[in-house]
Amino acid sequence: AHSRYKNVLTSDTRLFPSSYVGNLFLPVTTNFRSTTSLGGDIIKRDVKYVNGYGADFPAPGVTSLSSTTARQIAEQTDTLDNTVGVFAQEEMAWRDRVFITGGVRLDNNSAFGKPFRNVYYPKVSGAWVLSEEPFLHLPAVNTLKLRAAYGESGQAPLPYSANATFAAVPGPFGAAVTPSSYGNPDLGPERGYETEFGFDAGLFHDRAGIEFTYYFGGTKDAILSQQLPPSLGYPGTQYVNAGSLTKHGFELALHGTPYQSTNTEWTLGLNLSTADNKVTNIHGLDYIQASTNIRHVVGYPVGSWFGKKVTGSTLNSDGSVTDVMCSDGNGGNVACGSAPVLFLGRTLPNFEGSATSTLRFFKNFQFFVMVDSKRGYKKLDGNARVRCHIFDFCE
Repeated sequence: AHSRYKNVLTSDTRLFPSSYVGNLFLPVTTNFRSTTSLGGDIIKRDVKYVNGYGADFPAPGVTSLSSTTARQIAEQTDTLDNTVGVFAQEEMAWRDRVFITGGVRLDNNSAFGKPFRNVYYPKVSGAWVLSEEPFLHLPAVNTLKLRAAYGESGQAPLPYSANATFAAVPGPFGAAVTPSSYGNPDLGPERGYETEFGFDAGLFHDRAGIEFTYYFGGTKDAILSQQLPPSLGYPGTQYVNAGSLTKHGFELALHGTPYQSTNTEWTLGLNLSTADNKVTNIHGLDYIQASTNIRHVVGYPVGSWFGKKVTGSTLNSDGSVTDVMCSDGNGGNVACGSAPVLFLGRTLPNFEGSATSTLRFFKNFQFFVMVDSKRGYKKLDGNARVRCHIFDFCE
């Protein structure tokens, strides 16, 4: 017997953004200028998703989902999400050399819980074009700007995650409902903050340049899911503002033009960056299990690999493996059944770099080369897992 089936997935996302920004320029004095900006935006997102399944077609050649004898709508959702925000910003410039900017943004999202009707995100930044100052005389440097900034931003929860929801089920007297999601009426946005310092420099009449930024910051009120106690009568998990983490790193970009003529130009580029983070709090817990071998653990990078670390085993003459030993975390070995779960590595790189070379010739031709690298992390080798663990193709 041969059974045929059909699965139909339909997803329709509609985004309706609208925004307005107004600027007021005021020349306060000959050397001092003020720019005031006011604006706002409204973003409406409408997502419709349908997953239909049917099996056992009555005859060959029939392909309509409605023709199947066993069919169901696995999932049908209509998700609405609205964001309303307004902002104000003031920029002050002195002699087009020193710039100071301050601003604040107010956001409201339909997924926020009741205590979070309005959320404020401040920012402040400053820049000094040092090369415009008469006291600076560096022959090889034609432009030099110092800059610093601090800002906050946020990420809204998933739609409806603050509300208790119910699912439709057949009842003894018709349609009924059963608890689906407990919700969290106190759920608010996940907030990020960052401070950065850096400089931009143009060298040899802008034939070469350097851009450098060092940053540090973190996330507070991170949105995480936690298991619900069965006594509540709701299945699954609940989203809570439970986590916090810190981060730091730098970004460096170098570019230059070693050769340039009427018909030929050769440019080089180098980009280097580091990104390190650490979980500092998870609602008072030591860790949260994100998936089978990935955990968010206090004191370790976000989403790290955790598992038992195999250190050795015995391969017998008949091909069987015995005496599998694992690390005990203190330099010794124990039987893997009693071995602890250990940190195995990061899931995201903490270093990324790339080098590029571009040769343009005869105006219409270009030859481009790039080499990039990502280091400091580990990935699951799915191919080796299937070959060795499932099909036993490895010795």
